[in-house]
Amino acid sequence: MFQTQNGEVTSRGIELEALANITRDFKVVASYTNYELFVSKDLDPTLIGTVPTAKPRQVASLWMDYTFRDGWLDGFGFGGGVRYVGSSFADAANTLTVPSAVLGDLAVHYEWAKNWRAAINVVNIADTQYVASCGFPTSCFYGDRRRITGSIAYHW
Repeated sequence: MFQTQNGEVTSRGIELEALANITRDFKVVASYTNYELFVSKDLDPTLIGTVPTAKPRQVASLWMDYTFRDGWLDGFGFGGGVRYVGSSFADAANTLTVPSAVLGDLAVHYEWAKNWRAAINVVNIADTQYVASCGFPTSCFYGDRRRITGSIAYHW
C-alpha cells in the first residue's frame, strides 16, 4: 500500500474551547470543532468536491470536575465527561460512512500537600465498541475499549 500526493484539500471551519471555574471547587471544560474539508484539486476529477477519508466534520467534548476543598473530604474529587466524534467517510468516493460515536469517561482523584495528585481514570466507561476511522474500505480501526489507568503526579 502506498500513497501519492496528487491533489489539494481545502479546509475551513471553527474550533471553540471554554474553561469555566464555576466555583472554587467545580470546573467545566467544553470544546467543539466544526469544519468543512473537501478535495479541491485531484488528478481524478470524480473526487473533486468529496471529503477526505477519516475526517469527521464535527467533534465535541464536555468535562466536569468537582474537588472538595474543605472538611474531611478535602482534596478528594471526581469528574465525568462525554465525547462526540461525528461520522466520516471510509472511501475516497464518499460512498461508505463510518458512524459517529458518543463516549463517556470518569475519574476520581485525590490531591494532597498542594503538589501531589493521585487519580484513577476510566475511558469509554460503557465499553462501547466503535469504528474510530477508516483510511480505506479495507483498512479500518476500532476505537479504544474501556481502559482504566492510575497515576500519581507531582506538580511544581
